[in-house]
Amino acid sequence: MKLILKDGRHHMLRFDRGEEVKEGLKKFCEARGIRAASFTMIGAVSDTSLSWFDLANKTYRDEDFTGEFEITGVTGNISRMGTDTVIHMHGNFSGSDFKTFSGHVKRLVVSVTAEVFLIALDGTIERGPDKTTGLNLML
Repeated sequence: MKLILKDGRHHMLRFDRGEEVKEGLKKFCEARGIRAASFTMIGAVSDTSLSWFDLANKTYRDEDFTGEFEITGVTGNISRMGTDTVIHMHGNFSGSDFKTFSGHVKRLVVSVTAEVFLIALDGTIERGPDKTTGLNLML
């Protein structure tokens, strides 16, 4: 991961082939003390794991995708849960057939590049368990 440009609280980041974005964002934020942020992303991936939350059963259904896919849009936020940095992102992807698929991003490995626009916020966004859904929501 390379920091391309920093302008105040705005950061342009580039991830390269083979890099896992979620873990890279976590390390970037922890190294800079970023405890609250929002981000968007475009680029291309070769491997991604997505989830869909089944509210009735309070469980995630996971699916892995391997191939060459465009990132047609990823959006997310950075928060904290206790001492852990949480990267929460959802994404849309498309293959050579121009069909899209999307979900909660668990893993994202770059095939060519991923360009991330991150805006760091003042303060901390905390997360904690929600009894109704079973999810860790913003508090």
